[in-house]
Amino acid sequence: MTSLARNLIEAARRHPDSVALRLDEIEIPYTGLEAASARLAGLLAARGLRPGDRVGVMLPNVPYFAIAYCGVLRAGGVVVPMNVLLKERETSFYLSDSDASGSSRGTSLPPLPRRGPRPPAPSASWSPRATSKR
Repeated sequence: MTSLARNLIEAARRHPDSVALRLDEIEIPYTGLEAASARLAGLLAARGLRPGDRVGVMLPNVPYFAIAYCGVLRAGGVVVPMNVLLKERETSFYLSDSDASGSSRGTSLPPLPRRGPRPPAPSASWSPRATSKR
């Protein structure tokens, strides 16, 4: 687990109700960000993510990006952030050049609550790549 993931856990412990993420009227407290990233980390580990695996994350600038970023780090992975405007050829290059073992794209994300202690778990699909350079 990286220092950033540990810092999030500590922030949730010290400031559980403080706002960690804000987008327009949406506010997610540290406990919500920590819980959602923990659920995603568990999902990634259950699907075979190993420490050091690189994961491409292609999400717009929304709270789910922070959840995915922290979830990958918490699972021991390395985040390969990718712009949602990349073309298929460019996305393939990013994934192969970084030796990413999988990718996560926000294809069917549930709505975030306007204010609440815990956002829903991201439903972005992560799947390990069939081939790896390692």
